[in-house]
Amino acid sequence: MAFNARDLFGAVWQHLYPIILGSMRLIFLYRRPATGKLAVAREIAARTGYRLFHNPLVVDLLLSTFAFGSEPFVTLREEIWLSVLGTAARSGVSAMIFPFIRSGQCGRGWRSGRRR
Repeated sequence: MAFNARDLFGAVWQHLYPIILGSMRLIFLYRRPATGKLAVAREIAARTGYRLFHNPLVVDLLLSTFAFGSEPFVTLREEIWLSVLGTAARSGVSAMIFPFIRSGQCGRGWRSGRRR
């Protein structure tokens, strides 16, 4: 099961739109694995003061137990995303940067449960 960016945006807006509207700015960075998303996100955070959602940590956590793209992996990953974003918005975090991998652009290492 491939991750689809539209699914993330749909989930965020469906569940968090009332919370985020007027209270939080979100920057989504998406690209292939190992293309510098996290480095760019860190630089943006340093220059703007925005909070960085360290998505690779979520992926690594889940890969320790589940295969990438498996139903439990996707379900838990999305629950973590929504929980963190929602709690941050309700807690007054004004802006976050969210790097993630684009749909269909995961290398074999990710699919097998190993990062290259």
